Amino acid sequence: MKIFNRIKSLDTKKQISTKKKEKQVEFLNTVLERARDLISNENNDEIHPVFIFIKQFSDYISIKTAISSFENKQTFPKDYMECIFECRYSKNSSDLIERTFLKEIVGSDIEIYRKHHYRHFPKIMKISLSKIPLIVQPWNSDRVSYNISNVATNKNPFDLKKNGTIMNTYYYPIGLAICHGGNHSQYSAKLRGEGVSYVEEIVNIEKLYKYVTFDGNQFTYNFPNYDIEIYPYSVEPKNEEEFYAGVLFEIGRILLEKPEIFPKDILEIFENQNIL
Repeated sequence: MKIFNRIKSLDTKKQISTKKKEKQVEFLNTVLERARDLISNENNDEIHPVFIFIKQFSDYISIKTAISSFENKQTFPKDYMECIFECRYSKNSSDLIERTFLKEIVGSDIEIYRKHHYRHFPKIMKISLSKIPLIVQPWNSDRVSYNISNVATNKNPFDLKKNGTIMNTYYYPIGLAICHGGNHSQYSAKLRGEGVSYVEEIVNIEKLYKYVTFDGNQFTYNFPNYDIEIYPYSVEPKNEEEFYAGVLFEIGRILLEKPEIFPKDILEIFENQNIL
């Protein structure tokens, strides 16, 4: 009887797992269909509606992190999204990624960027915190509360010069930025729908799309075979963040077909950047 119950339990778990996978595929397909509809419609807005569509995901992930910090006092930032976007689970992705630094480079620092094959454009890209998709990770509940009370208020408007810790990286062609510094202050400004921030680095991952896909259940890597790794192989998302990263990655695949709808600043940077 115990063996029968154990087998029945395993069958139930398998059925639940199958239904979950089916729902994930259905969700991905629905999102991509909606994204295609938005992209196909002509629009003259400063920010194309598809990026507001993407902002739903960046806002959800940001708010989820903040709420988790109240449950656990603090939730240390993770790089789940970056790992998926840059395909770090494969050792062969880094050579296909192009990075552009958007500030003046001072003195010997240029050798550091040159060593890592950076491109360069000597001006930051300003972004509206109320419009551009930006994932922030407000990991400390005390700092979340403090910044909501004291940042982006009438007495203390959000100010780039005062917020010197800001570091945002923009991922092309996904169309969103990820914060690596200034999480709490930017979170407060985002909640209020106010403030102008900036991006200091662009990571162009468009060459990865030839070798990487996400089908709603797993990421498949199919780079040319090397001695150190044999392709293709697949990896399932480990958590909700990685799943949504996969969804966003596939939206980026669609956006590759319409580069003209990206913000003008992005197009200007790509046209005028220099190889160090």
